[in-house]
Amino acid sequence: MTKFECEAYLLKNVFSALTAITNEATIHLNKSRIWCCVTDEPKVSMCYFELLPKFLQSYTPPEEEEERFTINIVDVSKYIKKLGKKEKVIVEFETDKLRIKSIEKELHERTFPTFQHIEEAKPISLNYHNRVKITTDAIDRVLSRAGTIAEAVVFELNPDDFIIHLQGNIPSIYYKTTFTKEHESLIKIECNGKAIAKYGLIYLSDIFGACKGITDVVTLEFDNDTPLHINFAVLFGRLEYWLAPRIEE
Repeated sequence: MTKFECEAYLLKNVFSALTAITNEATIHLNKSRIWCCVTDEPKVSMCYFELLPKFLQSYTPPEEEEERFTINIVDVSKYIKKLGKKEKVIVEFETDKLRIKSIEKELHERTFPTFQHIEEAKPISLNYHNRVKITTDAIDRVLSRAGTIAEAVVFELNPDDFIIHLQGNIPSIYYKTTFTKEHESLIKIECNGKAIAKYGLIYLSDIFGACKGITDVVTLEFDNDTPLHINFAVLFGRLEYWLAPRIEE
């Protein structure tokens, strides 16, 4: 039986990240990694996560080359959120169900059905020329102020600063935040000429709302009017998103 053991906080992080854009996901397991790649329904955003066995307390990989299971990650996430952060969790994969055992003072056991495999996505491979490494909290602070005034977020990257513009339906409503190279939240800029791109606020808010407690640092990669690559610096493997730009006539 394919199974692994970890502390509950690790599962909480993974499922919180996935539920930011989808309700169902196909989890792949092989000897070297546990991974998943999902898109939202309109195919505007994509998430890829990879969990490496060395960060688990134990791992029994599948006997075959790879196994995959499709589950309702919203239902699983709701259950996992109720577990204590350091609670020991054993996840077992069977043909028709996922079993989660949690060990606190007692042994608790909950099963979830698996489904027919859904259409899957593949991570995007783009050669970006511009990127900024910044604290996750800094981006989340700006986005949290945008909800009442903006529908779109414009990222502007220059050799000496990173600017976030918030735009609403009414032209007179406008908000701007500038992070200079000297700002304590800005870690590194790589800029080959000015880059500007616009993205949907609701997608960014969902992503950073789900991931702000997972890691302190994120790298944003974008060129003019290209998909945004959001790479969260996680210890357990990889956690990345891609978000399509808003192109207006």
